[in-house]
Amino acid sequence: MAERSFNNQSLEQLIGDCSSILATSPAVVGVVRADQAIEYRVFERADAKGLADWLFAQKLDDEEVLIWQADRVCRDDNWTTKYPRGMQENIKKFESLVAEHRANIDWQNMPQGFSLHTSGRDGHIYYREDDRLMEIYVELSGIAKYSFLVGEEGLSHWILPEESMLTQQQRDRIAEKLRQWLDEQEYKSDFNISGTV
Repeated sequence: MAERSFNNQSLEQLIGDCSSILATSPAVVGVVRADQAIEYRVFERADAKGLADWLFAQKLDDEEVLIWQADRVCRDDNWTTKYPRGMQENIKKFESLVAEHRANIDWQNMPQGFSLHTSGRDGHIYYREDDRLMEIYVELSGIAKYSFLVGEEGLSHWILPEESMLTQQQRDRIAEKLRQWLDEQEYKSDFNISGTV
């Protein structure tokens, strides 16, 4: 689940943030009401203004917004139980958006190993190993220390040709290869600089 800052933003600033949220995939966005009920809506990639208008009208604090991006979700056999009831009502549409996002990846023409693909402030590091593909979300960093920030949840599973979880041994092996590749490419990120997994 993504964390974004929405405090005291103009509509124009919100549109910029929402364009970034939806740059690489659709998203489900939830708003926490005063009674703690959560209203969820699904926004497709082209609807950054619609998302911005909706958030702007809510006068929200940061902690009142929940965001699930279709390219950052890991779904094991029981993944639907991790989300509140309001989210579950959107699961069928969200599943179709995840499938559509993945269907548009030209993964069979990607090179073996790692490759970086960016769009605006966001993008992905793809890792291809034989006929399997991993998708790791990245976001340009706002601080000079890092070129970008790495969404490490992508290291937990293959997304194509079908979704499957990695063992801890596989994850550790690929994480080390990713660090080496980032160093070789002279990319500075919170992943290879801080050494986290």
